[in-house]
Amino acid sequence: MAQIQIIKNAFYPINSKRIQLPECHIKAYVDSCCYEFQETDTDTKLMHLLYVTDKGFDVVAKIKDFLKSHEYVSEESVKITLADFIAEMRYPGEDKYSVIDRIYTSEYIAEYWSLDDIYEILMIEIRKNFSYTEDNTYIEFSRR
Repeated sequence: MAQIQIIKNAFYPINSKRIQLPECHIKAYVDSCCYEFQETDTDTKLMHLLYVTDKGFDVVAKIKDFLKSHEYVSEESVKITLADFIAEMRYPGEDKYSVIDRIYTSEYIAEYWSLDDIYEILMIEIRKNFSYTEDNTYIEFSRR
């Protein structure tokens, strides 16, 4: 995926200026076991996270609220999902060495880093891989 254009209103609730994720529920971005997660490709998820984070949406607080109200989802599984995103961006190749590097990187990050730290590093990796421009109607995302 090289470019994607999204209508800017997808990030705002109706009749409000408060920004939110287009998929409405954070589980679509961090709970790899749920149906909603499978509905959106990884690049689109990362682009959404980049935009809302840049606009002041507190993704980590939303994740923590989600975890409190969904005891069947562990923080560890969310950390693994976010660590997988980081590893995929750092090692995008499909050769056996890239796959092995992704696995070790993801496991290490999920085991030794806090959720806050993982999200901070995720945003660094996303910014290295994606950019966007916007006007009054659209946001155009690009993969570098």
